Amino acid sequence: TILAGLLALGGLAPLGGCGAADGPGDDAAGATRFRSVSSGDEQFDEITAQWAPHMCIDVAGTNATTNGTNIKLWQCDQSTETWNLRSDGKLHASWDPNKCLDVSGTNATSNGTNIQLWSCAYVTETWELYADGKLHAQWAPTKCLDVSGANSTTNGANIQLWSCAYVTETWTMRVS
Repeated sequence: TILAGLLALGGLAPLGGCGAADGPGDDAAGATRFRSVSSGDEQFDEITAQWAPHMCIDVAGTNATTNGTNIKLWQCDQSTETWNLRSDGKLHASWDPNKCLDVSGTNATSNGTNIQLWSCAYVTETWELYADGKLHAQWAPTKCLDVSGANSTTNGANIQLWSCAYVTETWTMRVS
């Protein structure tokens, strides 16, 4: 599987109890959580849609660095689509490691809250990629990254926060 391949390549490492329920957000079956790791914690990965592996989480505009720039779904063909899920739990942008994925509003939890780019120094939100493929919000483990329009394959579809129980989109962090 893709997950096994990433583990073998050193692209992902388990957090917590390797399948044992070990914290908020773990399901009764004991979802294993993962984060990207590498030498120096600088490995950048495409976050690809498992339902459409040619689609990635991307930023609006090429090499955008402006706080508040929208995060969207886009065909995996741009340099501004790679991210690093560092040990601090923040998703850092490859083109500017001082920029991170952020929710609009500090630690917001409302369904439909927009995901944007922001200076990492001011981002408090952290993420975990669970073995079920969902990117969970650590500040609210029942919330996940979602695409507006279930399993959309449309360039520009908005990335938002939504209740994990209703999120059908799953993600893979693929070494680019």
